[in-house]
Amino acid sequence: MEVKDSRPVRQTRHGSVASDIREWVFSLPEGSAFYLADVPAAPRAAARVLHDLVRDHYEIERIFKGFYWRGSPLDSLNPVDPPLGRLAMAYAGAGSGYAGATAVNRLGWTTQVPVGYEIGVVGRAPQPGSNFVRFSSRSNRERLDLTWAEITLLEGVLNFHLAEAMSWDDESDASYAEAAWAGALEELRSGWSAHRLGPGAHIRTKAVLEAAPAEPRQPAGFLDLVEDLAQQLPDAITTGDGHGESTAYSGFNAPALALL
Repeated sequence: MEVKDSRPVRQTRHGSVASDIREWVFSLPEGSAFYLADVPAAPRAAARVLHDLVRDHYEIERIFKGFYWRGSPLDSLNPVDPPLGRLAMAYAGAGSGYAGATAVNRLGWTTQVPVGYEIGVVGRAPQPGSNFVRFSSRSNRERLDLTWAEITLLEGVLNFHLAEAMSWDDESDASYAEAAWAGALEELRSGWSAHRLGPGAHIRTKAVLEAAPAEPRQPAGFLDLVEDLAQQLPDAITTGDGHGESTAYSGFNAPALALL
């Protein structure tokens, strides 16, 4: 990150602003994300100090513009690596979730691993700050009332043809498509999909059903698949920390929030 103003941080009666900022950053638990705006200092001063911390300390990372990760020291016996996909959703905010082939993979519907993460975002997509994250704009504003896991499920069904193509040798045979969908439902029913999504995954199948009709450019049979999963699965599927809400991004504006 470029810092145009390289003047030294001014001194205060209670010690330098820089030392106060460093103390605040290193007081955060390992495995915490924070915004530049969270730092209790003027933004320009905070940006200069964070620039130096990212350069000099392995455990401080700039994930996206104005968004940072406080991880583990290099010699830590139990390092906490930044969960880039979850941090990308935190950065994007409400209405975001795994998208495209990433959603299909995270649900456990294919063993094929896409390069990087695709994150669906309602409205204008932010500029990526990483070569491994791509933000894609979505227009369905009903997603704003969904959790990130529900959005991921919606995206998984929208892109279910990818699961068929990547999981079966002959995708032209309708029986393969039926078997693939039956397998996807079983992954959800057994809890494997929720386990794959990770901590804080909470899915209300009826909420997904209600939001689905507002999706533009629906593939053939999309609404039928969503209605089928709403009929065959429990009303709520939860795993991880059990908070039952979209914890991938809620609360990230509060400093010292530990994700893991």
